[in-house]
Parts: sequence; C-alpha cells; structure tokens
Amino acid sequence: MKIATSIAVLFTLTALIFSACKDTNNDKYFYNPDRDTIRPQIAVTTPLLNDIFSYGEDVHFVGTITDLQSEGKTGKLLSFHMVVEQLNATKDTVVKTLLNKYPVVDGKDGYTFNEKIVIPVGSGVTNCIMKAWVTDYASKKDSVSISFTIQ
Repeated sequence: MKIATSIAVLFTLTALIFSACKDTNNDKYFYNPDRDTIRPQIAVTTPLLNDIFSYGEDVHFVGTITDLQSEGKTGKLLSFHMVVEQLNATKDTVVKTLLNKYPVVDGKDGYTFNEKIVIPVGSGVTNCIMKAWVTDYASKKDSVSISFTIQ
C-alpha cells in the first residue's frame, strides 16, 4: 500500500510540475521573433560621410550593431554584410570591390566590426562607398551607406 501511495504522490507532483512549466511565459526568457518590435541598428564611428583620406593611409571601418526584441530585451541577429567599393563617379558604377565581408553574427544580440583597407598609390580622387546591411530573426533590417574619397 505504501508503494501505491508513493507512486500516486509521484504522479501528482509530476503533473503539477508539467502544468507549472506549461503556464510559464517563456517569452520572458527566450527570444520570440513574433514579439520582436525593434529593428537592428548599425552605428558607424568611422569613416564619417564624405571623409577624405590620403593614398597610403589606412581607412578603418568601425562600428557596432545592436538588436533589441523590445525595450530592455535583447534581440537575435541573423546576418550582416559589409562591402567597400571603388566607384566611377561620372558613370556611378562600381570599378572594383575593395572589401567584402560576411561576419558571423547568427544568434548574437550585438556585434562590433573593425575592418580596414588601404589604397597604397593613386592619382587624382578615388571615390569610394561603404555599405552595410543587417537582418534579425524577425526579418527586420537596417542599412547604412557612407561615401568617402581618397586623394
């Protein structure tokens, strides 16, 4: 009889535990793309729009990406792509790609990037553009485009 009572108590406790777990709001603890109301954000520290660099000088691309699901709750990044291109200013076409990066940000709520290029020699003005795109698991996106020159 004691064994039957012990088994009945064990089943009752197990049912209570599963019931309590079922009622727990896991959104409080885990990322939920259906509740993601804030798009990720790219903030570039350098270069600034229309910065001018000299041939042979390192051109650094520094910035951060942050993602929140909601106010005070972290988000979940899916992808990030950054490209730096040399442009033909008169035709507004790409001459060549100077940098093309796909850093792994999957599952992170933030990321800091620090890349660099250098054009050792040249003449006249070389027009360039840095573009970056980020997407989170709720398909929310942000992008940035910064023009600069090397002379």
